[in-house]
Amino acid sequence: NMLVTGAVGVGKTLLTKFACSNLPTNSVYVRLTENDNTFPKFLSKLIAIMSLPIPISPYFPSNLALMKFEQYINENGKMKNTSLLIVLDDFDKVPIKAVQPFLHSVPRSTNWCNFLIISRNPAALEPLPSDTKSTLRCRELPLKPYDQETLFKILKQRAELALPNPSYVSDELLQKIAEESTFNGSARE
Repeated sequence: NMLVTGAVGVGKTLLTKFACSNLPTNSVYVRLTENDNTFPKFLSKLIAIMSLPIPISPYFPSNLALMKFEQYINENGKMKNTSLLIVLDDFDKVPIKAVQPFLHSVPRSTNWCNFLIISRNPAALEPLPSDTKSTLRCRELPLKPYDQETLFKILKQRAELALPNPSYVSDELLQKIAEESTFNGSARE
């Protein structure tokens, strides 16, 4: 399991998607939003994204849905001899109580599922109970903001890819943009 952290625009999501596309395992990408603010909402979203044959209903208890999810992961993992990587992006957009039961229970019930958690906050997992953190054993990958030279290289590449004639934009202008963006280290800006 891994926690990828860094400021806006340092490439957390891009790096994660690239890595997932090159892994010999299945992966599920979940972008968390403020609407995923309870455990039943979070679990329902994950089940829907994975198109699992598990009931999603306010009348179906979430603890039973979680148990069925764990059974599915175990059966599918053993049958296909492959694990599942669940990517939870924008982890800091949901309260920890919305994901804690999942992060606590799944690693204890199956060896066929791992997590890659993306957050702007390096301390995103701190509010988890110690036994949950111990079970997860998350490694941390902090991504640093880009420096001016790297931002210039990114801008130059994007200009070559996006513009019909890259010479429309001078290196001096790209250097100035990179210099201005260095204050926050964001490739997006």
